[in-house]
Amino acid sequence: MQKISIRPLSVTSLFILYITLFMFPGQCENFKPVPYKTGIFLAKPNYPSNFVQSLASLRDSLWIGTDAGLARFDGLTWKTFRGDHLVPDGKYRYARIRGNVPELGAGGVNDILPMDSYIWFATDSGLVRYQTVTDRWYVYNSRNSPLKTDYIQCVTPFTDKIVIGTWGFGITIHDPQSNLFSSQVGTGFQGKYILAVAADKFRICVGTLHNGLNIYSPRENVWENITAASGKIPSNRINALERDNKSFFIGTDKGLVIFNLENRSTSLITTVNSNLIGNNIKALHHDPQSGLLYVGTTDGLSIFDGTYWKSVNENQGLPQNWVSSVTTTGDEIWVGTHDAGIARLKKQ
Repeated sequence: MQKISIRPLSVTSLFILYITLFMFPGQCENFKPVPYKTGIFLAKPNYPSNFVQSLASLRDSLWIGTDAGLARFDGLTWKTFRGDHLVPDGKYRYARIRGNVPELGAGGVNDILPMDSYIWFATDSGLVRYQTVTDRWYVYNSRNSPLKTDYIQCVTPFTDKIVIGTWGFGITIHDPQSNLFSSQVGTGFQGKYILAVAADKFRICVGTLHNGLNIYSPRENVWENITAASGKIPSNRINALERDNKSFFIGTDKGLVIFNLENRSTSLITTVNSNLIGNNIKALHHDPQSGLLYVGTTDGLSIFDGTYWKSVNENQGLPQNWVSSVTTTGDEIWVGTHDAGIARLKKQ
Protein backbone atom coordinates (compact mmCIF):
# COMPACT_ATOMS: atom_id res chain seq x y z
CA MET A 1 0.00 0.00 0.00
CA GLN A 2 1.37 3.38 -0.90
CA LYS A 3 2.36 5.51 2.08
CA ILE A 4 3.01 9.20 2.25
CA SER A 5 6.20 10.40 3.88
CA ILE A 6 6.04 12.41 7.08
CA ARG A 7 7.96 15.61 7.66
CA PRO A 8 10.64 15.37 10.36
CA LEU A 9 9.53 16.70 13.71
CA SER A 10 11.20 19.60 15.44
CA VAL A 11 13.19 19.20 18.62
CA THR A 12 10.20 20.28 20.65
CA SER A 13 8.44 17.13 21.84
CA LEU A 14 5.04 18.61 22.53
CA PHE A 15 3.59 21.82 21.30
CA ILE A 16 0.26 22.97 22.69
CA LEU A 17 -1.20 26.15 21.38
CA TYR A 18 -4.32 27.60 22.96
CA ILE A 19 -6.21 30.21 21.03
CA THR A 20 -9.80 31.27 20.88
CA LEU A 21 -11.47 29.89 17.76
CA PHE A 22 -14.58 31.12 16.03
CA MET A 23 -16.05 29.09 13.22
CA PHE A 24 -17.25 30.52 9.93
CA PRO A 25 -20.80 31.88 10.05
CA GLY A 26 -21.30 30.12 6.69
CA GLN A 27 -24.03 32.53 5.54
CA CYS A 28 -26.62 30.92 7.80
CA GLU A 29 -28.81 32.58 10.37
CA ASN A 30 -30.02 29.75 12.60
CA PHE A 31 -26.77 27.82 13.01
CA LYS A 32 -24.74 30.32 15.03
CA PRO A 33 -20.94 30.24 15.30
CA VAL A 34 -19.82 28.65 18.57
CA PRO A 35 -16.65 29.66 20.41
CA TYR A 36 -14.06 26.91 20.75
CA LYS A 37 -10.72 26.56 22.42
CA THR A 38 -8.23 24.47 20.49
CA GLY A 39 -5.12 22.58 21.51
CA ILE A 40 -2.70 21.35 18.86
CA PHE A 41 -0.72 18.23 19.72
CA LEU A 42 2.30 17.08 17.75
CA ALA A 43 3.45 13.48 17.75
CA LYS A 44 6.53 12.44 19.70
CA PRO A 45 6.60 11.48 22.49
CA ASN A 46 2.81 11.38 22.63
CA TYR A 47 2.01 9.25 19.59
CA PRO A 48 4.10 7.71 16.79
CA SER A 49 3.45 10.01 13.82
CA ASN A 50 1.79 13.26 12.77
CA PHE A 51 -0.11 11.44 9.99
CA VAL A 52 -3.29 10.58 11.92
CA GLN A 53 -5.23 7.99 9.92
CA SER A 54 -7.95 7.07 12.43
CA LEU A 55 -9.53 8.26 15.68
CA ALA A 56 -12.01 6.57 18.01
CA SER A 57 -13.18 7.00 21.60
CA LEU A 58 -14.07 4.40 24.20
CA ARG A 59 -15.30 5.51 27.60
CA ASP A 60 -12.71 8.02 28.87
CA SER A 61 -9.97 7.29 26.34
CA LEU A 62 -9.14 8.49 22.85
CA TRP A 63 -7.40 6.03 20.51
CA ILE A 64 -5.16 7.43 17.79
CA GLY A 65 -4.13 5.39 14.75
CA THR A 66 -1.21 6.70 12.71
CA ASP A 67 0.84 5.45 9.77
CA ALA A 68 3.50 4.31 12.25
CA GLY A 69 1.56 2.85 15.17
CA LEU A 70 -1.09 3.44 17.81
CA ALA A 71 -1.59 5.62 20.89
CA ARG A 72 -4.12 6.16 23.67
CA PHE A 73 -4.89 9.40 25.50
CA ASP A 74 -6.90 9.37 28.75
CA GLY A 75 -7.13 13.14 29.05
CA LEU A 76 -3.93 13.45 31.04
CA THR A 77 -1.36 10.97 29.78
CA TRP A 78 -0.40 9.40 26.47
CA LYS A 79 0.62 5.79 25.88
CA THR A 80 2.14 4.55 22.64
CA PHE A 81 1.69 1.04 21.23
CA ARG A 82 4.01 -0.13 18.47
CA GLY A 83 5.09 -3.34 16.84
CA ASP A 84 8.66 -4.11 15.85
CA HIS A 85 9.84 -1.37 13.51
CA LEU A 86 12.88 0.13 11.84
CA VAL A 87 14.39 3.50 12.67
CA PRO A 88 17.36 5.32 11.08
CA ASP A 89 20.59 4.67 12.98
CA GLY A 90 22.30 7.85 11.73
CA LYS A 91 24.65 5.88 9.46
CA TYR A 92 22.45 5.48 6.39
CA ARG A 93 21.10 2.24 7.81
CA TYR A 94 18.12 1.20 9.90
CA ALA A 95 18.03 -0.39 13.32
CA ARG A 96 15.24 -2.77 14.34
CA ILE A 97 13.43 -1.62 17.47
CA ARG A 98 11.41 -4.07 19.54
CA GLY A 99 7.86 -2.82 20.02
CA ASN A 100 5.66 -3.22 23.09
CA VAL A 101 2.84 -4.79 21.02
CA PRO A 102 4.34 -7.11 18.36
CA GLU A 103 0.85 -7.87 17.04
CA LEU A 104 0.61 -4.37 15.56
CA GLY A 105 3.49 -4.99 13.19
CA ALA A 106 5.52 -2.23 11.59
CA GLY A 107 2.82 -0.56 9.51
CA GLY A 108 -0.01 1.84 10.07
CA VAL A 109 -3.33 1.69 11.90
CA ASN A 110 -5.93 2.53 9.27
CA ASP A 111 -9.18 2.21 11.22
CA ILE A 112 -10.39 1.66 14.80
CA LEU A 113 -13.61 0.00 15.95
CA PRO A 114 -14.48 -0.10 19.69
CA MET A 115 -16.96 -2.93 20.42
CA ASP A 116 -18.01 -3.94 23.93
CA SER A 117 -14.94 -5.41 25.66
CA TYR A 118 -12.89 -5.50 22.46
CA ILE A 119 -11.29 -2.90 20.24
CA TRP A 120 -10.56 -3.86 16.64
CA PHE A 121 -7.77 -2.26 14.63
CA ALA A 122 -7.44 -2.42 10.85
CA THR A 123 -3.70 -2.37 10.26
CA ASP A 124 -1.13 -3.00 7.54
CA SER A 125 -0.17 -6.17 9.43
CA GLY A 126 -3.62 -7.73 9.84
CA LEU A 127 -6.80 -7.39 11.88
CA VAL A 128 -5.74 -6.74 15.47
CA ARG A 129 -8.01 -7.38 18.46
CA TYR A 130 -7.41 -5.84 21.88
CA GLN A 131 -9.30 -7.18 24.89
CA THR A 132 -9.66 -4.27 27.28
CA VAL A 133 -10.42 -6.35 30.39
CA THR A 134 -7.46 -8.72 30.12
CA ASP A 135 -5.13 -6.30 28.31
CA ARG A 136 -4.40 -8.95 25.68
CA TRP A 137 -3.66 -8.50 22.00
CA TYR A 138 -4.22 -10.88 19.10
CA VAL A 139 -3.72 -10.53 15.36
CA TYR A 140 -5.53 -12.25 12.50
CA ASN A 141 -3.43 -12.25 9.35
CA SER A 142 -2.93 -14.17 6.12
CA ARG A 143 -0.80 -16.78 7.90
CA ASN A 144 -3.07 -17.76 10.80
CA SER A 145 -6.57 -17.08 9.41
CA PRO A 146 -8.59 -17.22 6.17
CA LEU A 147 -7.71 -13.58 5.46
CA LYS A 148 -6.03 -13.36 2.06
CA THR A 149 -3.95 -10.30 2.87
CA ASP A 150 -2.43 -8.53 5.84
CA TYR A 151 -3.49 -5.11 4.55
CA ILE A 152 -6.74 -4.28 6.33
CA GLN A 153 -8.08 -0.87 5.41
CA CYS A 154 -11.33 -0.53 7.39
CA VAL A 155 -13.72 -2.31 9.75
CA THR A 156 -17.33 -1.72 10.82
CA PRO A 157 -19.97 -3.53 12.94
CA PHE A 158 -22.73 -5.54 11.25
CA THR A 159 -25.30 -7.06 13.68
CA ASP A 160 -23.09 -9.22 15.96
CA LYS A 161 -20.34 -9.51 13.34
CA ILE A 162 -17.76 -7.20 11.80
CA VAL A 163 -17.14 -6.32 8.17
CA ILE A 164 -13.50 -6.14 7.13
CA GLY A 165 -12.39 -4.12 4.11
CA THR A 166 -9.08 -5.27 2.64
CA TRP A 167 -6.59 -3.78 0.23
CA GLY A 168 -6.71 -6.02 -2.82
CA PHE A 169 -9.20 -8.74 -1.83
CA GLY A 170 -12.59 -7.10 -1.29
CA ILE A 171 -14.38 -7.66 2.02
CA THR A 172 -14.66 -10.42 4.60
CA ILE A 173 -17.17 -10.87 7.43
CA HIS A 174 -15.87 -12.13 10.78
CA ASP A 175 -17.98 -13.66 13.54
CA PRO A 176 -16.12 -13.11 16.85
CA GLN A 177 -18.31 -15.65 18.66
CA SER A 178 -17.57 -18.57 16.34
CA ASN A 179 -14.23 -17.16 15.19
CA LEU A 180 -15.24 -17.84 11.58
CA PHE A 181 -14.45 -15.78 8.48
CA SER A 182 -16.53 -15.69 5.31
CA SER A 183 -15.77 -13.94 2.04
CA GLN A 184 -18.55 -11.69 0.79
CA VAL A 185 -17.24 -10.87 -2.68
CA GLY A 186 -20.18 -12.35 -4.59
CA THR A 187 -21.94 -11.79 -7.88
CA GLY A 188 -22.37 -8.11 -8.61
CA PHE A 189 -19.58 -6.93 -6.31
CA GLN A 190 -17.04 -4.73 -8.07
CA GLY A 191 -13.61 -3.69 -6.86
CA LYS A 192 -10.77 -5.25 -4.88
CA TYR A 193 -9.37 -2.19 -3.14
CA ILE A 194 -11.65 -1.10 -0.30
CA LEU A 195 -11.43 2.37 1.22
CA ALA A 196 -14.51 2.45 3.48
CA VAL A 197 -17.29 0.27 4.91
CA ALA A 198 -20.50 1.07 6.80
CA ALA A 199 -23.49 -1.06 7.74
CA ASP A 200 -26.82 -1.25 9.51
CA LYS A 201 -28.83 -4.41 10.23
CA PHE A 202 -30.35 -4.40 6.74
CA ARG A 203 -27.43 -3.64 4.43
CA ILE A 204 -23.68 -3.28 4.00
CA CYS A 205 -22.15 -0.41 2.03
CA VAL A 206 -18.64 -0.77 0.63
CA GLY A 207 -16.66 2.08 -0.90
CA THR A 208 -13.91 1.25 -3.36
CA LEU A 209 -10.87 2.94 -4.85
CA HIS A 210 -11.98 2.83 -8.50
CA ASN A 211 -15.27 0.92 -8.70
CA GLY A 212 -17.81 3.07 -6.91
CA LEU A 213 -20.17 1.89 -4.19
CA ASN A 214 -21.33 -1.68 -3.48
CA ILE A 215 -24.52 -2.28 -1.46
CA TYR A 216 -25.31 -5.73 -0.07
CA SER A 217 -28.76 -6.86 1.07
CA PRO A 218 -28.59 -9.99 3.27
CA ARG A 219 -32.30 -10.66 2.77
CA GLU A 220 -31.96 -10.95 -1.01
CA ASN A 221 -28.32 -12.07 -0.82
CA VAL A 222 -27.40 -9.80 -3.73
CA TRP A 223 -24.89 -7.05 -4.39
CA GLU A 224 -25.70 -3.83 -6.20
CA ASN A 225 -22.85 -1.82 -7.69
CA ILE A 226 -23.38 1.93 -8.15
CA THR A 227 -20.93 3.93 -10.24
CA ALA A 228 -20.65 7.50 -11.45
CA ALA A 229 -22.16 6.40 -14.75
CA SER A 230 -25.51 5.94 -12.97
CA GLY A 231 -25.61 9.61 -12.02
CA LYS A 232 -26.20 8.73 -8.36
CA ILE A 233 -22.62 9.42 -7.25
CA PRO A 234 -20.17 11.98 -8.71
CA SER A 235 -17.07 9.77 -8.60
CA ASN A 236 -16.06 6.11 -8.47
CA ARG A 237 -13.65 6.82 -5.61
CA ILE A 238 -15.38 6.46 -2.23
CA ASN A 239 -13.07 7.73 0.52
CA ALA A 240 -15.40 7.58 3.54
CA LEU A 241 -18.77 6.19 4.64
CA GLU A 242 -20.97 6.97 7.64
CA ARG A 243 -24.62 6.50 8.58
CA ASP A 244 -27.40 7.64 10.88
CA ASN A 245 -30.91 6.23 11.32
CA LYS A 246 -32.18 7.66 8.04
CA SER A 247 -29.25 7.93 5.66
CA PHE A 248 -25.87 6.71 4.52
CA PHE A 249 -23.32 9.47 3.95
CA ILE A 250 -20.92 8.85 1.08
CA GLY A 251 -17.69 10.85 0.96
CA THR A 252 -16.10 11.05 -2.49
CA ASP A 253 -13.33 13.11 -4.02
CA LYS A 254 -16.01 15.20 -5.75
CA GLY A 255 -18.48 15.91 -2.97
CA LEU A 256 -20.76 14.40 -0.33
CA VAL A 257 -23.69 12.16 -1.27
CA ILE A 258 -26.62 11.58 1.11
CA PHE A 259 -28.32 8.26 0.37
CA ASN A 260 -31.88 8.19 1.75
CA LEU A 261 -32.67 4.73 3.13
CA GLU A 262 -36.45 5.08 2.80
CA ASN A 263 -36.81 6.02 -0.86
CA ARG A 264 -33.23 5.21 -2.03
CA SER A 265 -32.81 8.72 -3.43
CA THR A 266 -29.43 10.45 -3.47
CA SER A 267 -28.53 14.11 -2.95
CA LEU A 268 -25.16 15.55 -3.94
CA ILE A 269 -23.65 18.28 -1.76
CA THR A 270 -20.69 20.26 -3.05
CA THR A 271 -19.02 23.62 -2.55
CA VAL A 272 -21.18 24.93 -5.39
CA ASN A 273 -24.61 24.27 -3.86
CA SER A 274 -23.74 24.51 -0.15
CA ASN A 275 -21.24 25.90 2.36
CA LEU A 276 -19.28 22.65 2.45
CA ILE A 277 -15.64 23.74 2.75
CA GLY A 278 -14.17 21.25 0.25
CA ASN A 279 -15.22 18.56 -2.22
CA ASN A 280 -12.41 16.05 -1.62
CA ILE A 281 -13.81 14.30 1.45
CA LYS A 282 -11.43 12.17 3.53
CA ALA A 283 -13.32 11.52 6.79
CA LEU A 284 -16.89 11.35 8.10
CA HIS A 285 -18.21 11.12 11.65
CA HIS A 286 -21.81 11.25 12.86
CA ASP A 287 -22.31 12.20 16.51
CA PRO A 288 -25.47 10.39 17.70
CA GLN A 289 -25.83 12.68 20.73
CA SER A 290 -25.91 15.98 18.86
CA GLY A 291 -27.01 14.63 15.48
CA LEU A 292 -24.21 16.60 13.81
CA LEU A 293 -22.25 15.27 10.85
CA TYR A 294 -18.52 16.08 10.76
CA VAL A 295 -16.98 16.16 7.30
CA GLY A 296 -13.20 16.16 6.96
CA THR A 297 -11.87 17.41 3.63
CA THR A 298 -8.54 18.42 2.14
CA ASP A 299 -9.65 22.04 2.65
CA GLY A 300 -10.71 21.85 6.29
CA LEU A 301 -13.51 20.57 8.53
CA SER A 302 -17.23 21.20 7.99
CA ILE A 303 -20.06 20.51 10.44
CA PHE A 304 -23.62 19.87 9.20
CA ASP A 305 -26.79 19.95 11.32
CA GLY A 306 -29.03 18.69 8.52
CA THR A 307 -29.74 22.17 7.18
CA TYR A 308 -26.81 24.51 7.79
CA TRP A 309 -23.03 24.28 7.61
CA LYS A 310 -20.17 25.82 9.53
CA SER A 311 -16.50 25.23 8.82
CA VAL A 312 -13.00 25.64 10.17
CA ASN A 313 -9.56 25.49 8.55
CA GLU A 314 -6.01 26.73 9.12
CA ASN A 315 -7.23 30.32 9.32
CA GLN A 316 -9.27 29.45 12.41
CA GLY A 317 -6.62 27.36 14.20
CA LEU A 318 -6.40 23.92 12.60
CA PRO A 319 -2.76 22.86 12.17
CA GLN A 320 -3.50 21.83 8.58
CA ASN A 321 -6.41 21.96 6.13
CA TRP A 322 -6.15 18.27 5.17
CA VAL A 323 -8.39 16.51 7.70
CA SER A 324 -7.79 12.76 7.61
CA SER A 325 -9.90 11.68 10.61
CA VAL A 326 -12.38 13.10 13.11
CA THR A 327 -14.29 11.93 16.19
CA THR A 328 -16.07 13.40 19.21
CA THR A 329 -15.87 12.77 22.95
CA GLY A 330 -18.43 14.63 25.02
CA ASP A 331 -18.02 18.32 24.27
CA GLU A 332 -14.70 17.83 22.47
CA ILE A 333 -14.00 17.41 18.77
CA TRP A 334 -10.76 15.65 17.83
CA VAL A 335 -9.40 16.37 14.36
CA GLY A 336 -6.59 14.28 12.87
CA THR A 337 -4.60 15.79 10.02
CA HIS A 338 -2.59 14.44 7.10
CA ASP A 339 0.82 15.23 8.58
CA ALA A 340 0.41 18.00 11.16
CA GLY A 341 -0.86 16.16 14.23
CA ILE A 342 -4.12 16.43 16.14
CA ALA A 343 -6.31 19.39 17.00
CA ARG A 344 -8.69 19.31 19.95
CA LEU A 345 -11.67 21.64 19.65
CA LYS A 346 -13.44 22.23 22.94
CA LYS A 347 -16.73 24.08 23.28
CA GLN A 348 -16.67 26.83 25.89
